[in-house]
Amino acid sequence: MRVSRGSTLLALAAGLALGGGFALSVGNTAIVPEAPFRGLVVERQWRDGEVAHLYRIPLRAGDFVRVAVEQRSSDVILEVLAPGEAAPGVVDGFTYATGTDAFEWVAAVSGEARLRVVLGTAVGATPGYRLAISTLRPAGPRERLRAAAFAGFLAAETTRGEPCVTGLRGALRLAELARAPDLAALIHDRLGRRLPPDDPEALRHLRMAVAMADEPQLRGAAWHKFGNLLGDLNRHREAKAAFEAEHRLAQRAGDRFREAHASVAWPGSRGDGVISRRRSRSIAKLFGSGRSSAIGRRR
Repeated sequence: MRVSRGSTLLALAAGLALGGGFALSVGNTAIVPEAPFRGLVVERQWRDGEVAHLYRIPLRAGDFVRVAVEQRSSDVILEVLAPGEAAPGVVDGFTYATGTDAFEWVAAVSGEARLRVVLGTAVGATPGYRLAISTLRPAGPRERLRAAAFAGFLAAETTRGEPCVTGLRGALRLAELARAPDLAALIHDRLGRRLPPDDPEALRHLRMAVAMADEPQLRGAAWHKFGNLLGDLNRHREAKAAFEAEHRLAQRAGDRFREAHASVAWPGSRGDGVISRRRSRSIAKLFGSGRSSAIGRRR
């Protein structure tokens, strides 16, 4: 998940000037559910010419809110501008066109939060996403710890080197205090990527991410990075086992992208791939040129 606090929001949907409640802008249409806002689940497909969908939520100071975008054959970017913030948080996950990008926080002040789901890359015939916004509720102790852990994660990801690692470790402690294994798994995964490849702690954190992740795509991404690190250390048999685990997980989850990602990771380095090269090429063709170029990236 690439995260930035410094990027600016692209132009908000033109002509959206709806009073009160919650507003959803898709193309030239707008829908306003009844207030008060009690959460939302919406499934959308990208239409020709669309580049972003805008959502607005009225928040009161102290409200806890979680936003999660399940990517469906489209690599999306989630931008969140919280009330009182000068710049949005931007989340773009490592799971490419599958998996979930999420953002959660406690509103520091009352006001309107603006969420944008931005299309990065469309894949396949019916690219889209499923957006879930939690019911607003006053934050309790656990929600505040979760929000603090997530904020620490975001802040750490704006840095590099030792400051990044230190920030991630602090966020991990907060996630553990919040008893939030899903968030801890995300931070373990990120620590495994940010530590030097030859640091034994990198492998330990990736093992923890694999063990704790409840989302198959995040677990698969952790297996993949784990295999890459083992391969760099010339621990080829263990690397192969990691890619095989990623491949099995992807097959069970029906994630064809992750299946292809695992299948092309091992062939070429030693010649005895997880599955055959012919099978690997046939899977890659399922995604067209846009995705094929992404399969080879080591992330």
